[in-house]
Amino acid sequence: MKLGNNKCVFCIPIVAVTCGELGKQAGSVLREHPDFAEWRVDYLNSDEDLSRASEIVKGLKDSGTGIIFTPRSIEEGGAGTLTDARRLELIEYAVRNDLFDCLDIERASEEGFRRKAAELVGASGKQLILSSHNFVETPRSQSIDEILRGCGDADIVKAAFMCKNMDDFMTLQEAGRRFKNRDSRPLILIAMGRSGIVGRAVPELLSSCLSFAKGTQSSAPGQISLPEIYEARRMMGLADA
Repeated sequence: MKLGNNKCVFCIPIVAVTCGELGKQAGSVLREHPDFAEWRVDYLNSDEDLSRASEIVKGLKDSGTGIIFTPRSIEEGGAGTLTDARRLELIEYAVRNDLFDCLDIERASEEGFRRKAAELVGASGKQLILSSHNFVETPRSQSIDEILRGCGDADIVKAAFMCKNMDDFMTLQEAGRRFKNRDSRPLILIAMGRSGIVGRAVPELLSSCLSFAKGTQSSAPGQISLPEIYEARRMMGLADA
């Protein structure tokens, strides 16, 4: 499954630490029918059976759910202690076993790791998402533009900022419009926090092609459940709700 500009889609994160939890969260995803699920593999305990975990995720992918594979390091806000070498091993394993549609890595990752990850994804025909996260604030417009432009080797550009008020939200809204006016690539732009909730339900307001909904637990501030998103869209009379 490809992420693109033609339709806004919704994604539920899977943040399981054990294979048992992974199976339960995958079952919940199947019941809610999102377009994508994000496997935050950094949450999985290192002593868990990777092949068993992969079978669960592969079953989810084979059901028609798109998979975003995200191995965050602890320096990037990840839940585990993955080294760059281990992250590359996981990416190679996931490519070899066709476990994902998109790989999400941080724009600020070490250059050698980022280059090798991009090579692996490019050779597999999958899409590379380059992310940037600011859990503190929404910076000035110029800084946002520089961050988005800094994802030159990405298939999909992703950025998330803490949104503290409606001025922040409108700053991100204008940044999304500027990006789409100069760049044809898909954009995932996220306004985190309570003031950004409207962007969770209507990511089109931010020129974003994807929004993350809350699964069994939240993976970022301000996430709401998929039923809440669909209900909000119905109340606003959006045609695809």
